[in-house]
Amino acid sequence: MSSHEKAIRNAYGEDIFERLKREMLNRAKTILRFDRQFINEIKAEIRDDGEDEIKEELRIEIRKELEVEIMAEI
Repeated sequence: MSSHEKAIRNAYGEDIFERLKREMLNRAKTILRFDRQFINEIKAEIRDDGEDEIKEELRIEIRKELEVEIMAEI
C-alpha cells in the first residue's frame, strides 16, 4: 500500500475506495439507463439471443426428424 493510499484511507475511512467504486458504478448505471445507443445495443443483443434460441430449437427438431427418416430408410 502506498503512503498516499494510507493517508487517504486514514482521512476518509478504510472503505473509501469501495465506496467510490460503488458510487461510480451507480452514476454509470444512471447515465446508461438514458443512453439511447446503449439501450439499442442491449435490444440488439436480446434479439440475437432470441434468434439463437430459436435456431437451436429448430436445429434439434430437424435433427430428430432426419434421424427418424434415416431410421425408416434402414
